[in-house]
Amino acid sequence: MDFYLVNNTDWIVPESFLKWLLGEIAGNFKALTADERARKPWRDKELGIVLVDEAEMMALNKKFRGKKGPTDILSFEGSGDALGELVLCRELVFKQAEENELHEAEELSYLLLHGVLHLLGYDHEAPGSDAEKMFAIQDKIFAVLQEKDILGAWKNEA
Repeated sequence: MDFYLVNNTDWIVPESFLKWLLGEIAGNFKALTADERARKPWRDKELGIVLVDEAEMMALNKKFRGKKGPTDILSFEGSGDALGELVLCRELVFKQAEENELHEAEELSYLLLHGVLHLLGYDHEAPGSDAEKMFAIQDKIFAVLQEKDILGAWKNEA
C-alpha cells in the first residue's frame, strides 16, 4: 500500500515501520477475513497518515464532527486512487499507550488498523453499525501483529 506521512509533531515515526505495518494489515485482513472488502483493490490505493498535536486535533474534531475536545484518530474517506487520510493525535496515542500498558508503536498500530477499517466502510458508532464485526476483525489482526513483533519492527526501523 502506498502512503504518505505528514508529521506536524516532534514524534519521530519511521516511514519504514509504517510501510511494514500497512503491508501486514493488508495481508492479514485478506488472510483472516472472508469479507468482500478483502478482495477489492484497496491495497493499491494511497493512504495519507497525518500526525497532529492535541490543539490541532481539537480544532479538527470540532470542525468535522462537531465534538469538543480531541479524539485519537479521524478518518477521511478518499476517492479515485486515494483510500483516504487518517489523522492521529500524538498526545492521545501516548496517553492511551500508557493506559493500555502498550508501547506507543503498538498503540499507533492499533489506531491505524482501526482507521483503515473505517476507510473500508466499517462503522462502530452509527445505529445498526457492524461494530461487533469491526472490533472482532481489529482484535484478530492486532493479535497477529503483536505475534509478528510490532516492537521489534519499530526498533529495527527507528
